[in-house]
Amino acid sequence: DVTAISMLNVDDVSVTRSRFVGIRGGNGGAGDDGNNGQIGFPGSDAPLGSGLNGQQGQDGGDGFDGGNGGNGGDVVIVGLSSVDDAQISQNIVDRPAAGIGGRGGNGGNGGRGGRGGDGGSNPINDGGDGARGGRGGDGGRGGIGGSSGEMSVVQYVAFGFQQTGSTVVAHNTVYQMSSGQGGMAGAPGPRGIGGQGGDGGDGGIFGNDGSNGFPGNNGNDGQPGFAGFVTPSAAVRLDDVTFGGPGSGDARIHNNIFSPSPVSSLLGTTIAIDGTPAFTCDARSNVFSGFDQLASGISPVGIGSVLTQPPLFENANASDFRPQIGSFLVDGGDNSVTPAGIEEDFFGNPRFMDEPSTPTTGPGGQFAVDFGAIERLGDTFGSDCLADVNGDGTVTPSDFTAWVIAFNTQAPGCDQNGDGLCTPSDFTAWVLNFNAGCQ
Repeated sequence: DVTAISMLNVDDVSVTRSRFVGIRGGNGGAGDDGNNGQIGFPGSDAPLGSGLNGQQGQDGGDGFDGGNGGNGGDVVIVGLSSVDDAQISQNIVDRPAAGIGGRGGNGGNGGRGGRGGDGGSNPINDGGDGARGGRGGDGGRGGIGGSSGEMSVVQYVAFGFQQTGSTVVAHNTVYQMSSGQGGMAGAPGPRGIGGQGGDGGDGGIFGNDGSNGFPGNNGNDGQPGFAGFVTPSAAVRLDDVTFGGPGSGDARIHNNIFSPSPVSSLLGTTIAIDGTPAFTCDARSNVFSGFDQLASGISPVGIGSVLTQPPLFENANASDFRPQIGSFLVDGGDNSVTPAGIEEDFFGNPRFMDEPSTPTTGPGGQFAVDFGAIERLGDTFGSDCLADVNGDGTVTPSDFTAWVIAFNTQAPGCDQNGDGLCTPSDFTAWVLNFNAGCQ
């Protein structure tokens, strides 16, 4: 199991402007293959000259069942337990994935039945009959595949505690969170083959030869195992387990972008918000794209009005999660539910920027905030203020520090020469822009 950040019994938690990349739960180990059943011992031959029947061969032993696969590891990006006043905002969570369940072990082979004993010869009368061969053992059952891990971006649990503060999840961008895959079922063990019948003994002068023994019956093939269970994944999981009754707290989930991996729904259910909280949950103004269910066990305020179309990023394959110009993400959020104090985006660029080429669809007028962690910069400062990388309206040496940060994080403020790339040549361009200042 993997929990990136875990908080227990604390107040005033803030997780903001952080990037979580490729966090994955461990895969479950494969179950051991079952041992093969024991081969049956042969029946004893009748003594020579006795004319007695041979002894039946021993049945083969059953194959052992394959071991069950281990469960895949759970993934929680931010885990909160009995926490008051938590704010999870403006983070980028890039391709997190729950662990895959381990393969069930194969069933063991059924043991071969023992050979029947030979009948004894008789110099005068009938020879003894050969004995029947032993039955083959049954094949072992295939092991059960391990269950997948559970995926949660934000998980809030309160045990024996009255939640009184707010749990705020706002302006986060979560790209292709992935359900784990259940482990494959183990293959069944093949049946054991019945033992060969014994030979009849030779008859004497006045007798007949004994009959050959019948071969033993074959065993049964083992049963296949079951594929591992796929645990439903949730973007936000809330569970208010209280003993003293509900408190006065609430959960506020706003202006986020959450999208599961395209294959997640093929593996198991993906849920936007899951849980049974006793407090109020408000989930207006979000992008929940590609989920099988918007909510389970809970009916958040505003959940029916969220956007479900695919988000349009500049280059998600390269982890560039800036909204494209013209995307509904730009100027589409709700300023009224943006938490107080959020004035800058993930890169430190100002929020509430208007992009003139994109129609404003969010409530609150021209300067509606963008969905997610990154604000698509508009033209408020104009092209002559490219050197003002930190967006404070003035060009000062502190903008060099901001440019270095932008270069290291491949942020938009790095591109000073307008070629759409972030390269060392942009430093020379920044110096020229710095010397020109803001007009």
